[in-house]
Parts: sequence; structure tokens; C-alpha cells
Amino acid sequence: MGFKHEFALAREWVAAKLDFTRDCGMSVFDSTIRVMGGLLAAFDMTGDRMFVDKAEDLALDLGPAYETPLNFPRSEMQLSTRTARTPAWIGGGQAALLAEVGTVQMELLSLAAATGNVSYARAAKTTVRNFNARHPGEGLLPI
Repeated sequence: MGFKHEFALAREWVAAKLDFTRDCGMSVFDSTIRVMGGLLAAFDMTGDRMFVDKAEDLALDLGPAYETPLNFPRSEMQLSTRTARTPAWIGGGQAALLAEVGTVQMELLSLAAATGNVSYARAAKTTVRNFNARHPGEGLLPI
């Protein structure tokens, strides 16, 4: 589209200022599909490894959200303390929303391909397998 100057400014900001260690809470789902997905899309378009590095930084910070018995991610992450939780309105404890469980696999698989780190692909596949085992025949494709 010709926005090379604007992209260069955005790239510079991401490289210098995008930081996932601030004291704030964030949605694991939204951060994965929007931030990580956007960083990986920028990498796919440019080949610039800085975008992969930032996506992996985010994945590592979101890692505690996946530390659940079924590998279903918790909904919220407090970055400064690296603690994850599922709000009471979802059911708290081990409850999970299907949209959050079933849609982050593309970003994790893409990150695995970009980094060569199979643990991201393993996490995505484990989540889907565990969902299918608990809810057979409910529409997710087996992987």
C-alpha cells in the first residue's frame, strides 16, 4: 500500500518500546491473536526476525496461563507477577471459554515454525487433543 515510512516508524517503536513486563493485566486470548498474531504477520511479510523475537517474548510471558491440567489457557495474565487467572464470571478455577481454548493454535503453530521451538506446537496440539478427549464429536478437528 506504499506506507513504507509509517511501517518503518512502527517497526522502530516495536523494537525499542514494546515491552511485556509492565505492571498490567491482559487478556491471554486477545494478546495472542492480536499482538502475537500481528507480530508474526509482520515477520511473514518482512522476514525481520525482530518481530519473531518479540512474539516469542510474549509467548514466554503468557506461558503460565497454559499451566493447567488440560493445557487450556487461563483468561487473564498479570504480567508483572507472571500469574494467570480465570475470572469468576467464566467459572473460575479450571473453567475455560471455547473461543479462548480453540483459537490460539494458529499463532502457536506459526511461532513454532518461525522459531524452530516445537514446544509451542506441542502446547497447541495438546490443547486440541485434550478438548477433543473431553468433548468428542463437537466439531474441533483432531491434530
